[in-house]
Amino acid sequence: MQKLKEKIFDLKQTTILQCATTYFETVGFERTKITDIAKDVGMSVGAFYKVYASKDLLFNAYLQYQLDQFYKEYTRSIEDKSGPEARLKEYIRLKFKYYMDKCNAVDNPILSGDPLFYHKAYAGKDTPMQQTYALLIEILREMSPEKSEADLKLLAYTFNTMSDGPITLWFEEKIDLEKQIDKLLRLFIHGI
Repeated sequence: MQKLKEKIFDLKQTTILQCATTYFETVGFERTKITDIAKDVGMSVGAFYKVYASKDLLFNAYLQYQLDQFYKEYTRSIEDKSGPEARLKEYIRLKFKYYMDKCNAVDNPILSGDPLFYHKAYAGKDTPMQQTYALLIEILREMSPEKSEADLKLLAYTFNTMSDGPITLWFEEKIDLEKQIDKLLRLFIHGI
C-alpha cells in the first residue's frame, strides 16, 4: 500500500508535469521558466526542485509521458484497422501528427534538432517505445510470418527509423508530412 507521503509526491509530479506540458508545447523548452510553472501549480521554486531537480529532468519526464501517450493512442487507433498495411500507415500518420503538434516542445537544445532523441533516450529500457516496437513486430509478423524474431525486430526498428527521415526533413525544410505517409509506406513495403 502506498504511503500518504508517496501519494502526495506522485500528485506533485503529475501536477507539475501537466503544467509543464502546456508550457513546453506552447512556448517551447527554452522559454519555459521553472518560476512560472511553480507559480502556476502553487508551490515555491525550492519545493519544485525537490520534485524535479532540474528543467532537463522535467523534460525527460515529459518525453516519457509523450511516449506513453503515443503508445496508448496508437493501440486505440489500430483497433478498427484491418490488415497490417493499414496499421503501419496509422503508425506513420500518428507519429507525424505527434511531431507536428508538439513542434515547440521538440525544438530545444536537449533534442538538438534530433528526431531520434525520443528513441535514443529510452533505447533498451522498459518503456512504451519498447511496447510500440513489440506491436510493430506483431504487425510485421503478419506480413512476413517466415521471418525470424531477430529479422522482425530489425524490420520494426528499420520501419521506425525510416519514419524519422521525413521528420528530419520537416524540421529542416517544413515539407508536408501528410503527403509523405503513403510514399513512405510504399517504400518500406517494397523493401520487404
